[in-house]
Parts: sequence; structure tokens; C-alpha cells
Amino acid sequence: MAVMIPDIGPVINDSTSAEPDIYWRLARQLGDEFIVIHSLPWVSTVAREIDGRAVPTGELDFLILHPELGILALEVKGGVIAYHQSVFVFRNGTRIDPVRQVRRGTHALAGWIYSASSYSLKIGYAIVLPDSDLADKLVPPALVDYTPSGPQNIVLDKNDLREFGRKVTQLMRYWKIALNNDNLGQDKVENIKSLICPIADYRPKWHSRIAEVSERWLTLTEQQ
Repeated sequence: MAVMIPDIGPVINDSTSAEPDIYWRLARQLGDEFIVIHSLPWVSTVAREIDGRAVPTGELDFLILHPELGILALEVKGGVIAYHQSVFVFRNGTRIDPVRQVRRGTHALAGWIYSASSYSLKIGYAIVLPDSDLADKLVPPALVDYTPSGPQNIVLDKNDLREFGRKVTQLMRYWKIALNNDNLGQDKVENIKSLICPIADYRPKWHSRIAEVSERWLTLTEQQ
């Protein structure tokens, strides 16, 4: 079973079924050498540098780390989606751009990690459409990565859910070759995890707590 962050279950957000379903499939279908982070935010300063707009925050739905296979970001879009004249559209007419969204997120995260650690990372990505069926249908160029080794679909749909862990592993192997990435190694994976998902105790230290109590006591005494 994969190491999940958070380990108590999926983050509660607007995705009430798609992301929780993917969370549990990743947890159960990947081995314990994988670290899976759900709903990872990234900050506005890097977002502005990458995207040019004053965006308060962004978010990567899933970030998967492995010491040999590298890092993969997943953008999950539940609901049935169509592609019409270079635009992704939900049935209600809402237009989305999941490819641009995940690319912006991976670039922003890689930039932040480099600033914090000097690790230069190239992160692969994929789009997950768990309620859509792309079998035997035309796949738009936005969902295909073209490299000298040949085109590679970077989208997973409902047909991939039963073997979702294996499909994700295949994509991570593809991106490692396409991006010419070396092995991260376990130490670097753990360092990256600690950078983006730190464990810290923010309680005031004892001396500051004592000083605070003393200050409050003096204030009350003066008021009396």
C-alpha cells in the first residue's frame, strides 16, 4: 500500500467522488515505495512568475513520488467531459483547461522546490477523467506528449481504473525517459516530502509562554 498524505483519507474539497476514488485506488494499487500527496497547494508568488497573473493559490490534485520513477502530477476532472474545437467542456457548458492547469502547477512546484533546496526537478503529468470514455475515439493533441520516441497519451479514463496503479507506473516510466531524469533516490524523495509536507510543532516555546503569562498577569494587576 502506498504512503498516503494525508494518511487519514482524502482531503475534503469540491471533488466529492472523483478525487476520493482516485485517492483510494492509488493507496491500494501502488506499493509502499510510492508516496502520494493529495491536494497540494502552491503559492502565489511562483504562480505569478510562471503564469503572469496574480493568482492567490493553485493546487495539484495528486503528486506521486518514487525513488526510481521520479515525480508525477495528476489533474483529476470528474464528470463527463467533451472536447470541442480545442476546448474541454463539461455537459453544463463549463469550459476547463486541465492540461494548462497541471502544467502551471508542476512548473510552480518545481520552481518553489528549487528555491528551497536547489533540487532541479522535471515533473511529469497526466490528466485523469474517471467518468469519461475515450476508447476508440480521437484524442486531441493536448492529451498527447510528442517526443522522439513517439507519441504517448497522457490521459487516463474510466477504462484504466481497474488497473490504475499499473497505468500510473507506466506513465511514470515514460516520463522518466522522456525527461531524461536520473533516479531520485530515497533520501531525495524523503527530503522533498519534508519540504512540501513538513511536520512541525508551532506551539510557543516554554520561555515565551512564561513571558506571555507574566505580561498578562502584570497587565491585570495594573488594571486592578
